[in-house]
Amino acid sequence: MKVSPIKKVYMSLARHYIVLGGGLIGLALLFYPLQKHMALGRFQHYGIAISCFGIGYFFQTLVSWKRLGKWGRVSYITSFTFFVLVGLAFYMNPWLDYRVSIQTSENEATKGILIVCYLFCSLAVVASWVKWILEEHKKEEVQAENNV
Repeated sequence: MKVSPIKKVYMSLARHYIVLGGGLIGLALLFYPLQKHMALGRFQHYGIAISCFGIGYFFQTLVSWKRLGKWGRVSYITSFTFFVLVGLAFYMNPWLDYRVSIQTSENEATKGILIVCYLFCSLAVVASWVKWILEEHKKEEVQAENNV
């Protein structure tokens, strides 16, 4: 039985409904002017939104734990960790915005270190997702062989 492309997209997105919810909450927080209610820099505002997106991965992991394979769990946990840590870095370091504070050589060096750390951490996140995709693909192949 052939599945239509629209249904295939729907089925793949339905597995990540809490992550999508966290992303929508993050977007709402990004566009809502939180600065009207508290003293907040632009990058702190970004950090709150990014962390909410990351927390969506945490709750999705809790809800989907039994249905996920090893690499699915690892992918969600690494994504949660990555986005929450990026959000915390933005929130804890408002000087990242050059318009907020004077840039010192120490700040510039720290920015470089953060960029390199995020690069390597994002590679780890991507690697875990690739492993999960391969794991899912192998499951589909085995199911297809068993159905034939």
